[in-house]
Amino acid sequence: KSYLTLSDGTSITNPQYLKQSLHKVRKASRDLSKKVRGSHNKERARLSYCRLQESLVHKRNDFQWKLAHELCRRYDYIFIEDLNLTGMIKLWGRKVTDLCHSEFISKLEYIAGKYGVIVHKIDRF
Repeated sequence: KSYLTLSDGTSITNPQYLKQSLHKVRKASRDLSKKVRGSHNKERARLSYCRLQESLVHKRNDFQWKLAHELCRRYDYIFIEDLNLTGMIKLWGRKVTDLCHSEFISKLEYIAGKYGVIVHKIDRF
């Protein structure tokens, strides 16, 4: 349910952008598959579907960049537990893939380099 839990007990909720617009994504995909191959309507439906997917990616990226900046401003040392994401995907499926955890870690490391914050990954064992 939470995107991130900090050591002081505060948890950051998962925005679940895919879940919010899953109905729109399914409808756009269904509309795209029903169009005749090579037609202008198919191209229009493809562009509509691509715009919808792109807006999801932009929302997720915006949330992750803002969160990375906030964490780096607040803390000098950030320790991250290395998670078994493949096992989590088997349990929770689409919710875990919507997190894009590895992208967030890379963004956090990039921002931490600018702020002079130390990011260290801790092994799960």
